[in-house]
Amino acid sequence: MKKISIIFNADDFGLTKSVSDAVIGAYRDGVLTSATLLSGEEYAPYAAGLAAANPGLSVGIHFQLVAGKPVTPDISRVRTLVDENGMFPANFMDFFKRLHAGSIDKNQMKIELMNQVKKAMALGVKLTHADSHQHVHMHPGVMAVVARVMREAGIRRIRNPVEVYDYRLHRPIKFSAGNIIKIAYMNPLYKKWFGRKLSAYGLACPDMFFGQFFSGAMTAGNMMKFLGRARVMADRFDKGELVCEIMTHPGAADEYKNIGICDGAFEKYLWREEFLALTSPEIKKKINEQKFILCGYDSF
Repeated sequence: MKKISIIFNADDFGLTKSVSDAVIGAYRDGVLTSATLLSGEEYAPYAAGLAAANPGLSVGIHFQLVAGKPVTPDISRVRTLVDENGMFPANFMDFFKRLHAGSIDKNQMKIELMNQVKKAMALGVKLTHADSHQHVHMHPGVMAVVARVMREAGIRRIRNPVEVYDYRLHRPIKFSAGNIIKIAYMNPLYKKWFGRKLSAYGLACPDMFFGQFFSGAMTAGNMMKFLGRARVMADRFDKGELVCEIMTHPGAADEYKNIGICDGAFEKYLWREEFLALTSPEIKKKINEQKFILCGYDSF
């Protein structure tokens, strides 16, 4: 039987007080092992304090170039990243449109991302890994900048969010522009290419990832789908040991009301249900039955 280690990661640590509390609750009372910090958000210092009190939680940086504002004090140094109000693009679609139009300066992108890392470190967080808000680092141009920042900061582990579409696992899937884009990129060819790029940058990542197609809806039922199929999927790998990351977004039932910059996607997130899934006795039982090993990003 293959050894399969699972990282349950919570994105958006520090987004709100209730999200931060839910992350720690899911770590203390559930299966959560990891989180990624939005260092520029209001409750980042609060989240960092919680992390310090719970040193077993693996904490990384959640790079942010959309749906927020920069941490760089001098806005003139990152002017191409923001609008007239000093805000990032609202979502990844708007960001990529500006990137492809050539209106974003990648040197300014590097300045901002490095400042996000420095802010997290200044808060006392020992960063174990990285990912990005709305997975903008999946873009090759952004990934090149992210890799430079990570190398300079000494961070060596990153999320590979390419989740190959599997009809038996991911159905039913809602028809949307975002999901069409996901399906186009979630294929074995792109996964292999992206994995090789990460390796070429000297970055390590888990072998499997789950959460793209159920982002914001990682209920116990959807988690159970993956946990029940993980060993079948693992057989596709010519490796005796595998690491898998499961992405989650725990929070309060009406979390979107607490978020200053909240688009339509956030309003649909099942924050409370994801917290309940992470602390579910059934999920814990399934993990034990399948002999999965829980770990953080600092464990592989």
